[in-house]
Amino acid sequence: MSKHLITGGMPVTEKLINSVQPAFTKVTVRYGITETGDISTNTMESGSTFKSFDCGTCIRGVQVRLVDADFKDVAPGQTGRLLLKSPGMFGKYVGQPECETLDKFTSDGWFISGDAGCKQMNGHLFVMGRSDTMILHNTFNIHPSWIEKDLRTHPAVKEVVVVPVPDEVNFQNICACVLRHEGSDANEEDILTHYRDIYVAQEGDRFSPNYILFFDSFPVQRNGQTDRSQLAEQATATVQSSKLAKIATNIVKHFTDSNGVH
Repeated sequence: MSKHLITGGMPVTEKLINSVQPAFTKVTVRYGITETGDISTNTMESGSTFKSFDCGTCIRGVQVRLVDADFKDVAPGQTGRLLLKSPGMFGKYVGQPECETLDKFTSDGWFISGDAGCKQMNGHLFVMGRSDTMILHNTFNIHPSWIEKDLRTHPAVKEVVVVPVPDEVNFQNICACVLRHEGSDANEEDILTHYRDIYVAQEGDRFSPNYILFFDSFPVQRNGQTDRSQLAEQATATVQSSKLAKIATNIVKHFTDSNGVH
């Protein structure tokens, strides 16, 4: 009997597709939002290969732009904020002030989806998640899901959430917040080495986490999802405390060395 799985509503990783694909004849990854309808689809026969976040090609009549924070178009293959036009695009939010609708559009009529993605040369649209979770590290826009999907392959990692931590030089540094499986004693270096073994061959190490922090639990929102904002605040406080502790240690060491204290 033919069985067809259709996914939607969240970014889809290679690991997830590989785990469910054997049970279905076809798997379709579909990207769309309420305000525009369906945007793109990627249908795979059983045994086909899949790359994480690949939402396939756009449906006829759909237009996609990818822009930076200043709404300037990014180069093909680069990550940007998704702007959309579609034949089924909504007209307005019913029962809401007109400004609520206007705020969702650019001056030339593109709908601001709030999602982050990129478009490859073969026309496939990759959607990584919400653009408001992107990290601006040096001059690069980095979506946490890129890093999270590879860190999750470490056998000690139960869950991981990547958040930004403010930095005077890089603007934001990359902090991986990790929940370990019970009984695991994996440390920061173990996880970073595993990550770099996967990623260095593809992109170099520019997207490696600057910090790995271990948590017993993550803060959650009312809907049960991880509260990324609160977790970022906790991570920032931990990193800053660590920096202050190192400064204090260096001051004490300098004082003792200068005065011949041992």
